[in-house]
Amino acid sequence: LKSLKEDLSSAVGEKVFDSPNQRISLSTFRNHVDEMYGVFSSGNKRYAHWMLVSSTSMCVSCHTQLPQSADRKFGGIGDIKNLSGEKLFEEAEFMFISRRFDSSLAAYTRLIDGYPKNSLSVDSLNTSVRRVLTIYARVRRDPVGGALQFEKLFRNRKLPEFVRNNSKAWMGLFNIWKKEGPIDVEKSSGKDIISFVEKQLKKGLWDKMIEAGDPRAVTNLRVSGVLYEFLHLHPKGEYTPQMLYYLAKTEEALGSDFFFAINELYLKECIEGYPKSSIAKDCYKEYEEGVTVSYSGSSGTHIPADVQKNLRRLRIMVYGK
Repeated sequence: LKSLKEDLSSAVGEKVFDSPNQRISLSTFRNHVDEMYGVFSSGNKRYAHWMLVSSTSMCVSCHTQLPQSADRKFGGIGDIKNLSGEKLFEEAEFMFISRRFDSSLAAYTRLIDGYPKNSLSVDSLNTSVRRVLTIYARVRRDPVGGALQFEKLFRNRKLPEFVRNNSKAWMGLFNIWKKEGPIDVEKSSGKDIISFVEKQLKKGLWDKMIEAGDPRAVTNLRVSGVLYEFLHLHPKGEYTPQMLYYLAKTEEALGSDFFFAINELYLKECIEGYPKSSIAKDCYKEYEEGVTVSYSGSSGTHIPADVQKNLRRLRIMVYGK
C-alpha cells in the first residue's frame, strides 16, 4: 500500500494525465488509496482489504476509456483451461482489469456459454455479460462482433430472461451502429463530436423497450468512449465543458453495474474549470440534484454543513450570487 501510495503521488504532472477525465480518475484513485492506507495503518485491516477489493471498479473505469486493439503484456495468469464457474470468473476479472481484453473476452464467453451447468452465480453472470458489452462497445468499438455476440445470447434460452431481453436491445443498437459506420475521432473537430453525441443521445425506439432493463447501454458506452478519446487528444478546448457534461450524463446512466461512479466529478470539473460557459448552469443543476438525492431518505433531506458550503461556493462561481 505504501508503494502504491508513493507511485500515485509521483504520477501527478505526467502528460498522460493532462486530459480532465484522466486527471479526475487519478485524483479519485489517489484519494481512495490515501484513505485506505490510513485505515490499514490504524489497524483496521479487514476494512482496508474491503477497500482494496472495491478499488477494482476504479481501475476498470479508467482502463476502458480508450480503444485498444491488442492485449497488454502483463504477468500473473496461469493455466485457466481447466477452470470454470467462480474460479474462472475471478481470473477473467483480473485479466479484464489488467487490460487483457481479448483473453478476458474468451473467458467471459466460456462462462456465459457454460451457464447454468458451471454453477456461476447470477451476479457473476450479469457482470460477465456487461464486461463483454464493454469490450465490444467501448474498447473494440466493434458493432459487427457485438451484434453477433448478443444475437447469440438472445437466442440462448438457458440464460435468465433479463439477460436475453437486454441482449435483444443491445443487438438492435449494434445493428444500427453498423449502418452508421465509425466516427474518426482524430479527424473530428470539437463541434463534430458534440453533434455526434447529441444525435446519439436523442430518444429512440430502444427507449420503448420496457422489457429490457438497460436498453441504452450500447449507446452510452459508445458515446462516452468517443468523448474520452477526444478529451485525451484535446484536453482543453471550446467544447470541453459540454463534453464533461455529456460524460457525466452517460456515466450516470451506465451506473455502478459498469463502472465506479464519477459522474459528479465531471460536473464539478465543468463548474470549476468553466464557470462562465453556456452549459455551466446545467452542470450545477445536475450536481446539486445529485448531492441532494444522495443525502435524502425517508426522514427527509439532511445535507451536512460542509457539503452545503461547497454547494454555495459552486453556485456563486456560476451565478455570481
